[in-house]
Parts: sequence; C-alpha cells; structure tokens
Amino acid sequence: MCVDCPAWQSCLQPFHTPAVKLKGFFDLHGEGALKNGVPDGNGGMNGAIYSFNPADCTAIFSRFFGTANPYEALEDLTNTMQSLTATHQPKAGKMHVLPVRLALEEVFHGCLKRVTFQRRRITSDGQMAVEDRVLTIDIKAGLPEGTRFVFEG
Repeated sequence: MCVDCPAWQSCLQPFHTPAVKLKGFFDLHGEGALKNGVPDGNGGMNGAIYSFNPADCTAIFSRFFGTANPYEALEDLTNTMQSLTATHQPKAGKMHVLPVRLALEEVFHGCLKRVTFQRRRITSDGQMAVEDRVLTIDIKAGLPEGTRFVFEG
C-alpha cells in the first residue's frame, strides 16, 4: 500500500529545518503547490519541492508501524489467541510390543488369538486410570515369524 501523499510524507519527516519548511509550505499552499510549485507572476512556476519516490513507501510504512510486514501484527495476534484457546492434547503414549506365544498348529492352520494387557490412560478429570484391554488377533495360516500387528489407541 503506497499512496502518493505529500501530506503524509511531509508529516512523517523528522523535525529539522527542511522538514519544517516542507510541512509549512504544504500547510500554506496545499498539495498542488508542493508538487507543481506556485505561480511566480511571470507565467512560470517556482517552488516545486516534492516528487513522489515509490522506494520510500516501505520506509514510510516501517517507520509508522514499526515493521515492513503488514501482516506481522495480525499473525502475532492470531498466534496469541490460538495459544490461549487451544486445548492441549496429551502426548500419545509409547508403542508397546506384546509377545504372543503361538503353537505350531495355530500357525499352520490359523486361529483367533486373544491378548490381554493393562493400559494406563488419563481420564477427563486429569487422573491416571489403569484399564484392561483385550485385543483379538486374526492369525492367518502360514504366518511368517516376526510379524507385527499394530492397533490404534
């Protein structure tokens, strides 16, 4: 966003003599005189002391807002609000490897095997609870050694 606005740029100048003259000239004669000059009485124009420089746009924006990124404040505000309203999910527990003992006949013909283990979990009120879980594993006939079964939760 850069607007050719001499009033804006003259007001943002630091307060030293040329800047005070620029602002005073603008206040006295207006934008047209600042860009084109004032009539000199002989049909000419004197005093055109302003010219627009698009390279100054980012410098003006940076001086006024303190950053060259127009979205920085919005990003900071969004991140802050998200951190305040986000519900913190507990970290997932470690993966557990449970050994399952199978007879040769179970591997050869296949079977359904039930495995029981204890699981710790955090309840809605923040307490630690221990519960028994029973998993049913479908053992296919001819299952290779070292096969792993992964269950969610």
